[in-house]
Amino acid sequence: MEEIYINLKPVKTIQSRSALNERGPRSSQRFPAGLILCLGLLSFFLLAGLIIVSTLYFYSTQCSAASQNVSSLINKEDMLNASLTERERTCPPGWMMSNHTCYFFSYGTGSWEKGRQDCTNREADLAIINSVNEQMLLSDFIEEDTHIWIGVTDREEEGKWKWIDGAQLSER
Repeated sequence: MEEIYINLKPVKTIQSRSALNERGPRSSQRFPAGLILCLGLLSFFLLAGLIIVSTLYFYSTQCSAASQNVSSLINKEDMLNASLTERERTCPPGWMMSNHTCYFFSYGTGSWEKGRQDCTNREADLAIINSVNEQMLLSDFIEEDTHIWIGVTDREEEGKWKWIDGAQLSER
């Protein structure tokens, strides 16, 4: 059997350009300008809204964290105030309270080491003077020509004075 092939050429029809634009293959791919404008504006406003919502969420979480920190600090302040109030009530008899610190003035005599040991026996230590006000307070309670031991020493190195907490004398 012999097969017969026929070559067919498509026949082109001539249409006007306006007819192609209105109904031709391009007309189904083309969007009206109004629709494109609406979709563009909608996309812009959605993006702007998303940015605004994200920013508000970020700042609200930051504010929430800051608020929790403030609440925590207020609670700590309240606890410290309660502790200070309680501490005022807990100075042992014979001790003097000033600026939430208990002071004991011993009239015994002896060396610096003996004075510090006396403080240790009382679950305390020699005074460390942290301010001019504290120095003036202690001076007011010391009688003239009376000597007291305070928490400063040069026993590690002669002439190099340190407070008993390790700070240099000039640091206060």
